[in-house]
Amino acid sequence: SQQTLNSVQPMTRRETGHVEESENQYEAVIEAAQGAELVMCELCYNEKRKIDFFALNCGHSFCKYCHEDFLSSQIEQGKVMNMGCMQNGCDEEYSDEEVKQCTNEALYRKYMRF
Repeated sequence: SQQTLNSVQPMTRRETGHVEESENQYEAVIEAAQGAELVMCELCYNEKRKIDFFALNCGHSFCKYCHEDFLSSQIEQGKVMNMGCMQNGCDEEYSDEEVKQCTNEALYRKYMRF
């Protein structure tokens, strides 16, 4: 009825804030659930959480543990030139920023000394 329509009040600022807060919490839960999705690493064949993967600029994505193991081995052996993507047939090389994101601080400093 017309009287019912006229009695509808706009939401107050406090109520609107509560709705926005609920939406933000909902989005955070969805993002966390998507990050927790299990994906198989093409190198180690272990299932890891999607959030535990890192993609290089070429788009090839492997678990952070495989990246770290590979880079650690290369850096410790002094083989820091031409550190390429671990995907067979890919010529993409790790950028300095990608090495930094996939290693700990001490290992990255060692890499930068080369």
